[in-house]
Amino acid sequence: MSDIENAVNALKTGDSADFRDAVNTALYSRAADALQNKKVEIAQNVFAGQEELDMGPEAVSEPDVQELEDTENADSDTDS
Repeated sequence: MSDIENAVNALKTGDSADFRDAVNTALYSRAADALQNKKVEIAQNVFAGQEELDMGPEAVSEPDVQELEDTENADSDTDS
């Protein structure tokens, strides 16, 4: 029997301790299932984000010499 059926049967017979235990077991099972599903969802999102961010050393480019000179010139222009 399921936990809910056990709870209903305990309620019918007036056994409050068994009713309480069956309800607690049913609630715990639901909460544990929901928690496990959320863990899987979070793990998938975390690892999916890492794949996007893990570009490796070949994705890093050296700054262009012209870009560096332009940046230095712009900095010196603002200092004056």
